Amino acid sequence: MYVMTAEHGGVKIGMSTDPTRRCKVVNRNKAIKAVVVFQRHFADHQDAERLTHIALAKWRLSGEWYSCPVETAVAAVEALPA
Repeated sequence: MYVMTAEHGGVKIGMSTDPTRRCKVVNRNKAIKAVVVFQRHFADHQDAERLTHIALAKWRLSGEWYSCPVETAVAAVEALPA
């Protein structure tokens, strides 16, 4: 899983085997400047992503984008068992 921040203030939480490559794709397709600020491996990455999205639901903007502080997003991912 990864946490990205973008210059517009959004936080993206998703999963990828290569978060750096994923960030390049996001930057190219969305014409924004995002950077990966945190990444963590999970045995069940789909469940970890689902639980993180549930925990941050009140901040959801659209899809995997959130308006929460980046520290809140990272803490939500860190709180999950590996």
